[in-house]
Amino acid sequence: MIVKLLTVGPFQANCYVLGCEETRKALVIDPGDDPERIAAEIDQNQLEVASYLHTHGHIDHVGATARLKAKLGGEILMNAADGFLYEKAPEQAQQFGIQIPSMEPVDRTIEEGDTISWGRATGRIIATPGHSPGGICLHVAGSVMGVSPDDDGTEPDWLFTGDTLFNGSIGRTDLPGGSYEELMRSIREKLLVFPDATVVASGHGPLTTVGREKQINPFVRELL
Repeated sequence: MIVKLLTVGPFQANCYVLGCEETRKALVIDPGDDPERIAAEIDQNQLEVASYLHTHGHIDHVGATARLKAKLGGEILMNAADGFLYEKAPEQAQQFGIQIPSMEPVDRTIEEGDTISWGRATGRIIATPGHSPGGICLHVAGSVMGVSPDDDGTEPDWLFTGDTLFNGSIGRTDLPGGSYEELMRSIREKLLVFPDATVVASGHGPLTTVGREKQINPFVRELL
């Protein structure tokens, strides 16, 4: 798997580009800003966008979507419960002095247990409401990822967690549709069930693992 991480925009959000090496199809996770940089990364790796996956509908995770789709094509995926946030992204942007075009319609809504594909690669959707009503994570098996953050030869699974779980923290819950109780339930019941070696690739900040968060994350430790 080709795995590229770009930290984009004034909110320093993480955008991930996952590319199937056999078919050159790509999944773009949370293209929040800097569409030119994201498009250049895709072009440099000779990839073709299959889909844009949004872990939730906040501006820092969807702001580049319309411009990328206009340039590169691809299907827009998101949970329907965050549709109201996604549609109002240009209004969100104006509050921070940012201008973005009107949002392109979501092509396909995704729910708990859905499988998405880009080329021969696949991932599974996990519903993790709390930061927003339609927050989701993407689980990709280690055999699909084929990479290790420690280059130790192992192939741990990966969780792309958006703003559900961070290195040392969790997503805020004081925004419209947020719920601390739901977020903590999502983390306990949906994420902490994965093996400790599972890589956590979040919407902001560096990579971590489920095991490390059990050790150092004060919010996670409350759940143990």
